Amino acid sequence: MNEQVFQTAMFSLLNDLSRIIQRAENVRKAKADEILGGLMNNNSVLSAKQDDVLQGICQLASEMSSQKEIGGNTGEASKNDSLTGLYSIFNRLNTEKSAVTSQSVLCYDEESGAFFRCDNNDVATIDYRKKTDRISERIRKFSGNDSEIGQCLDLIYEYCSDVPYVSGKNMKCDLSVYEHARLTAAFAGALTLYSRDKNSKSVDEIRNSDSLLLYTADFSGIQNFIYTVVSENALKTLRAKSFFVELVMANLTDEITESFGLTKANLLYSGGGHCYMILPNMTDSLKKLDKIHRKLNDWSIRSFGSSLSVLWETKECSPSDFMEEKAYKGIFTGLSSKIAKKKFRKYMPADLIALNRPGSCGDKTRECSICGRASAYVRSGGDHCDWCAAFLEMARTITDADKCFAVLKTKKHEKNTEFFTSEGTAYLAFLSGEECNEEAEKDNVIRIYCKNRYISDEIAKSDSSRIIAVCDYAKDKMMDDLVEYAKGVKRLGVLRMDVDNLGNTFISGFGNNVSIARTAALSTQLSVFFKCRLADILSRENYNITVLYAGGDDVFLVGSWNDVISAADRIICEFEELTDGKLTISGGIGIYNHKYPVARYAAETEKLESCSKHNTKHEKDSITLFADDGSNTYSWKEFREEVIGEKLKALEEFIGSDDSDKGNSFLYKLLEYIRGCESDRINIARAAYLLGRMCSKNGVVNQENAKAFSDRMFGWIGNEKDRKQLATAICIFVYQERKCR
Repeated sequence: MNEQVFQTAMFSLLNDLSRIIQRAENVRKAKADEILGGLMNNNSVLSAKQDDVLQGICQLASEMSSQKEIGGNTGEASKNDSLTGLYSIFNRLNTEKSAVTSQSVLCYDEESGAFFRCDNNDVATIDYRKKTDRISERIRKFSGNDSEIGQCLDLIYEYCSDVPYVSGKNMKCDLSVYEHARLTAAFAGALTLYSRDKNSKSVDEIRNSDSLLLYTADFSGIQNFIYTVVSENALKTLRAKSFFVELVMANLTDEITESFGLTKANLLYSGGGHCYMILPNMTDSLKKLDKIHRKLNDWSIRSFGSSLSVLWETKECSPSDFMEEKAYKGIFTGLSSKIAKKKFRKYMPADLIALNRPGSCGDKTRECSICGRASAYVRSGGDHCDWCAAFLEMARTITDADKCFAVLKTKKHEKNTEFFTSEGTAYLAFLSGEECNEEAEKDNVIRIYCKNRYISDEIAKSDSSRIIAVCDYAKDKMMDDLVEYAKGVKRLGVLRMDVDNLGNTFISGFGNNVSIARTAALSTQLSVFFKCRLADILSRENYNITVLYAGGDDVFLVGSWNDVISAADRIICEFEELTDGKLTISGGIGIYNHKYPVARYAAETEKLESCSKHNTKHEKDSITLFADDGSNTYSWKEFREEVIGEKLKALEEFIGSDDSDKGNSFLYKLLEYIRGCESDRINIARAAYLLGRMCSKNGVVNQENAKAFSDRMFGWIGNEKDRKQLATAICIFVYQERKCR
């Protein structure tokens, strides 16, 4: 890492970290900086103050990160500082949709490593003294070398993600210390490299020149890649491939970070096969990126042919652009337009030649039974290629808390597969903490990735280690195990859902108050909800579910069909409480035999989700079940309160499960008449006759209840909206009560 980049980035991080000390000690900012400097073994990292250009760059970076949020207020300490909590970012979002003020913020618990939802009143009781003591304990171990940038960023994430950047009586700051610190470090590092490259000594010149690049990368073909699996070990392979996409993206962004000599703070967002980074617009920046992506595409073609590729683009921008509403929106819309056009020309001529050259995938002997790729290297009885076998092993590693993913310079085992690196060769290995330490001693480690938490203190301190956040909730490893515990019919439920209008929300959702800080804060809250908080929601109810993918803004999970329906509603309730309706989610739920092809139910539930997205009556915010013809599409509230809470409840209370065969026979016939009402109104009379016969067959004791039930059913059948809801409720009830597979 460049020494000046290290100075500006570390200074930016520590400058914000001292705000915690400032509030704990109730002193002025300068005194807090002095206390923090005294804690470190080497306080030379604060030397950015001594260089006018670097100090000016740090001030400009801080202004870019906070201009809209604090209006220039630097937040001097006051006696009221600890009384104000972090204002929810959702209070600034889509204000025309709801005037309700959100009280929820997702906070990190350093003890458990989990996220929990707390309201603003709880956040206002932040224990700054406790935070200061723990920060001091860890900061004393810092020696001031560039490998500690990552540790410092992790430290701020753990202790400052729920702390407002400025705090005081009646202040409503939605910018956390963590978000401001990481953005400031990102901008400062990039601007420092630009200043050195252009030999620019004027901060004003840097402010108004196109000194930055906003970079984005996007996986193409991701769904076909993930869903190309066979029924055997389908759950394992799906989870592994979903994680693999995150792993490749993490490795790509780390390659870029190291190539430019920047820090991981320069990664603004990564999830769902997309990423954004802040980079310097240097003379050779595009050449660096082109070289990295050329290596990535060459490896991808060798490994997966045309089934997986990564597109990338950049947009030149100035620091001023990030502080002006119209210019800021133009950065992202312009970049989105460029990447969209590139999807129509994914491959260069050299790529097309490589894809069509005989033997381009190596010496071919036979096709893999899973992916169909020709390969000379097969395992498991000669059926699987090296990567499909690696995905099965990767699935085991994901669920093993003592294993991590290592990118090595040379193979540790023969089964290690070739991986992507921009320099030399690399291999992907699944190792224990002890094995990682052994390889590190041999200088054979390029990078180490841990799932959610570092597996050892030694790895946590390594400058080559990273954390990949992933929702790892998994009740069972096999499809037939998931359906075995289903209520009633033994079927698999499949849920796909994602946030509505998110792209437009990032660009226009904040109105005139849009800023990079708010965009980053919203991205963080959504990523935390889907990658971290979701697992807690599912485990709390002990759902018989396995999450195949959750991140960015979407979810894909499978499980016992009844648990999937319940979990979908639970997720929505939690999301509504967090956002207070400022954002909505649409989804689709299908019910299948567990041997049904994965690619088919993935595609079909995507159609169900799309059907929900087209529910203009409720502005999306909907769930579609079973069929994509709109017959089972409802707003979440309607589904929760009227389908489940009213119609299904009425069926359960009257028919129950004591005489389910008789009840189901009656309901099958009633459902037939209900569905036929649209084409022939005589079916309403037939339904009335059926209900009347049902009443007459009950004994005197049950006649009153039967009459009340019959009247209620007939009233619903006569109303189009209620009739539709009743049909869905009957389907769910019959599934619950069926005893056969």
